[in-house]
Amino acid sequence: MTTSTRKAATPPATAANTSNNDSVILFTNGIGAFERVFKLNDGDKPTPISLLFPTKSLGDVIGSMKILDGVEQVCPPSYSPKREKPALELDPTNITKGLFKLSGAEIEYALKGSGAGKKKAVLMGGETRSMVYEGNLACNVDYLMVCGDKDSPGIQYLAVNGPNPDITGYNFTCDKVRGEISRSLAYNLESLKPNSTPVDLLLKPKAGTTFARIRYAAPTPAWKWTYRAIETAKGGVTLLCYAVVDNDSDDDWNDYTVRCATGQPITFSTDLAEIRIPNRGHVKLIADRAAGAVEVQAGLESGRQHQNSTRAKSAARGMGGSRELEAAPSAACSFGPNATADDECLESVIATMPVAEAADLGDESCFTCAGRNTIKAHKSGLLFLFPLALKTAKPVYFYDLTQNTERPMRALAMKNEPEAWEGIGCPPSSLGRGSCEMEQSGMHSGMAILTDSKPGEQSMLCYSVGMAVRVLTSTTKQSQRCTQHKLDKGVLVSQFSINQTTTYKVKNLGDEEEFYFNHHRAIPNSTINCVGGSFVENMAGGIGRCKANLLKSDDPQEITVNEEFVKVQRLENDGVYDWIERNPESPLLKEEQMTELANTCKAIKTVRDEIATDEAKVKTLKEEQERCRTNLTAIKGGGDRPKFETRIATSEDEINELEKTTLPGKRDRLKQLTEKRDGLMPSRTCLWTEKKTTAK
Repeated sequence: MTTSTRKAATPPATAANTSNNDSVILFTNGIGAFERVFKLNDGDKPTPISLLFPTKSLGDVIGSMKILDGVEQVCPPSYSPKREKPALELDPTNITKGLFKLSGAEIEYALKGSGAGKKKAVLMGGETRSMVYEGNLACNVDYLMVCGDKDSPGIQYLAVNGPNPDITGYNFTCDKVRGEISRSLAYNLESLKPNSTPVDLLLKPKAGTTFARIRYAAPTPAWKWTYRAIETAKGGVTLLCYAVVDNDSDDDWNDYTVRCATGQPITFSTDLAEIRIPNRGHVKLIADRAAGAVEVQAGLESGRQHQNSTRAKSAARGMGGSRELEAAPSAACSFGPNATADDECLESVIATMPVAEAADLGDESCFTCAGRNTIKAHKSGLLFLFPLALKTAKPVYFYDLTQNTERPMRALAMKNEPEAWEGIGCPPSSLGRGSCEMEQSGMHSGMAILTDSKPGEQSMLCYSVGMAVRVLTSTTKQSQRCTQHKLDKGVLVSQFSINQTTTYKVKNLGDEEEFYFNHHRAIPNSTINCVGGSFVENMAGGIGRCKANLLKSDDPQEITVNEEFVKVQRLENDGVYDWIERNPESPLLKEEQMTELANTCKAIKTVRDEIATDEAKVKTLKEEQERCRTNLTAIKGGGDRPKFETRIATSEDEINELEKTTLPGKRDRLKQLTEKRDGLMPSRTCLWTEKKTTAK
């Protein structure tokens, strides 16, 4: 901050001397776009303006501030990036003691009871003495130690306070010293709000200009939706929509135009308001060693179509005058089947409540609250937006076993009806996530959460546990069966059906109402068939929403949900042959066109098994021969030598028979069968389908 601004005779412009056209647009991601309007002094006299911001938001303010309306900036906006203690610290509880530090400064003072006028001296220091006066009055007295001028040479001690002060007052004559005192006092004043930093401006109007507009964006508490759903005598529901707005700044928002936008502009913090000296590399001007030989190598030479913004004003609604909001207007009654005169008065009250203006900004909406609103510093306000008359809203039961395993919730099934917006003269807009208080027949029924809802979308507001209904669930094990085989040109495509059934037994001792429930899929991506009810829609997280009409009965009502997922298996070439060999009893192979191919594959498997057996026998015989030869080497003569020689000869005959006759014949047979199979496969086209299916 600049000293000259603080010394100006004209106080800084604040909300008190503006044109009362201040406004703010609040976004749901915690950003506020402000526009402040200040009245400027007439003529050439500059107007000092001081704006106070949270220190943590200073970078956002500096990075977005704009000064409009063609005014002249006498000096650029100034602020203190870092709040540092001044060289001169003055303790507010003992200012004089702090001034002792100004040793060497010239002061001007006047002696008490002296008519000689003011005198000048050099301040040398000071001290505090404990004095006792008449009547045993003890107190601490501060003394200035000064070095006098030619009229009063020498060192003097002057009492500045106590029962009998020596001087009536004193001041410092040097502007530099006075500036240090001003900075210290300003620091003490700013200490009252240690987490805020002022931004000072000095503006002067140009010809034809009397006001200055200042725009900036800063982090601001996100505004929040809150609702009141009131059952009406005509059977519908009136949804009262409010915005909760928080002012956590140190400034009052006096007579502001408040706009609540559903958009989420991109935002991030920066170091604009910080003093930063980047680390630099160190360059040595004197090399560590002399240059050696240098070799130089030759160089080598990237929802929805954007719509035009529209704005619709509320029809036949008064915008009202200035009002201060720290609490919402509350309704004293609501409508119900047994509506009274008091209930009817609420309908007339709602009809006369001022409605916010709404603007559709493509995927976003902006609501301008009616009238001017005042929200004091560190206060919150509940601002009324508009009422929506929902004709299709109805009470239902809603069950989700993750919320309550046995009891459903009492809920309000509602739709963001475009017709309700037309009834208040506003374009259809989205409703944001917020709390909703429920009233039935003039009584509080519970609290619910209204989720984000675009025009035409359904919402389910659960507000209490339905004690008149009980739900029991049971689930069967998963089963899998083949429903189809198709062989075409050497490619086998098989379909398998995976099934599971969940049964909901619902006992209703209350009135007949619709029953909605979330079915959590046990089989991912399965289709759902609801027996005793109907499937409504798929939800996120693998949930299928179903509904049924609950009947009042002592006997449980049964609702069955069948899940089915069709898995497809595709095999080609050797995969098909392997499958045929592994599944000889498959119904596909019993089809007339498949008999020869199946028998051929079966014969191939038999021959392969025989070849494998013979090859294993040859290996065993050769191992036996090797053992016999080892034993012959160990026997020098006589004994069992003839026995081993005979066995070696016999094994050699068997090996020759297998390798030269048996195995070649079987390999030829396998080749013939394989060629036959390969010839039959492309020519076979066959389809087998399960004749009777239990899948739902």
